[in-house]
Amino acid sequence: SDSIEDVTKTTSRQDRPTYSDVSSLSPIHKQGLYRPFAEYAFQKLQESGYFYQQTNSPPSELSLNESPAKGMPPGSTVRMETNALIPSSDNGINEADDKTQVVSYARYALLETLVPTANEDTVVEEKSDAKSTTTTTNGIQVINLVVFPSSKTPLPVWGVDIVSLPGNRHLLAMDAQPMTSSNIVDDGWQSWYDTHVKDVFTWGGDIPEEASDFFSPYTLWTRLQGGENATLIIQTKVWDAFCDHLDLYLQMLDTYASEHNIKTKMPSSLSSPSQPETNIKDNTSDDKESVNWQERYLAYRLKNDPARPMLTSLYGNEWTERVLNEVLFPIDIIQKYS
Repeated sequence: SDSIEDVTKTTSRQDRPTYSDVSSLSPIHKQGLYRPFAEYAFQKLQESGYFYQQTNSPPSELSLNESPAKGMPPGSTVRMETNALIPSSDNGINEADDKTQVVSYARYALLETLVPTANEDTVVEEKSDAKSTTTTTNGIQVINLVVFPSSKTPLPVWGVDIVSLPGNRHLLAMDAQPMTSSNIVDDGWQSWYDTHVKDVFTWGGDIPEEASDFFSPYTLWTRLQGGENATLIIQTKVWDAFCDHLDLYLQMLDTYASEHNIKTKMPSSLSSPSQPETNIKDNTSDDKESVNWQERYLAYRLKNDPARPMLTSLYGNEWTERVLNEVLFPIDIIQKYS
């Protein structure tokens, strides 16, 4: 039978795995609404050769937490899971060559609301020796995925944030977030935007001025409201956009690594001619436009993370601050591998 490793090897638009392809391969107790996004992305990132899973990363006490779910049936919980990857030892180069690695860190945060009995609004039943629970679409569901490139490159941060809240409210953001004043992505991203965003999703609203530098012209930023079959849209249109966006980002890393002679494992599947070419403008010169914003981006995200109040309410201030500083935006780790 197929595995997640098998389905991640498909790269063409026509043959990309469907949401069902990926979700059906997970154990029955791991099939929440956004878990396929997390597992698919992390499998692809590791297969790319840029990342690997380090033991005890993130620390076990920050990798999983649960809290009672308010307004839900007794026994319901909101579970948060985190995972992180660091650069593969095989993607570095000899320091004497005065080159940099391509990436520095990747991680996800996954929130799922679990209720103790199945009902028509649940996604899948989880059975264990301790209890039987289900992941419900009536509760909080969140996936937040980020890939940090090396700050010594002009590469953008890859970010995906999908938040589903009670009352059939959904916020979706997906972007290769610029880290220099001249965004380095070009033709392939316009094609992705025209296919998956333009005339498909409405704009989600104003972006705070202090964050505007961190959004590209090709951002998917939208809201899905009541009356729309949001779950189906997420599992089809959003999923397709997500898979193609990740492939395009990985191709961009390959292009940059190749042009700068940076050693990396590069599976042939990631350079398939079925993908649009990604043109890169090299901003590594010392002019003003090449100044990297990643440090400012991290400071902004840590200070203004919109999930902080919710996480503090669920898991307490001490754990929330630790997970934000040590897992979601770990400045020391990112700088170490940059």
